[in-house]
Amino acid sequence: MVCLEGKWEQGRAPLNALPRMQQYRLSEQDDKLLRQVESLAGGVTPPMIVMQNSDFAALLPLLVDHPRTSLGARVR
Repeated sequence: MVCLEGKWEQGRAPLNALPRMQQYRLSEQDDKLLRQVESLAGGVTPPMIVMQNSDFAALLPLLVDHPRTSLGARVR
């Protein structure tokens, strides 16, 4: 499972919960990652996606050295 969030002036939120009328600027790396995830999700912007191992393996090269990714979640 991969969870996807975006950060904007109001903080962090699941990607599908960000205001649609606002413009966002993505890095080239973020754009490639988002396009791949949306392709795997059938064209929608998912807040999370459960994928097959092979799909996740294909996604991994887009995550290498990505400055805004993390593995796991912090327990509070």
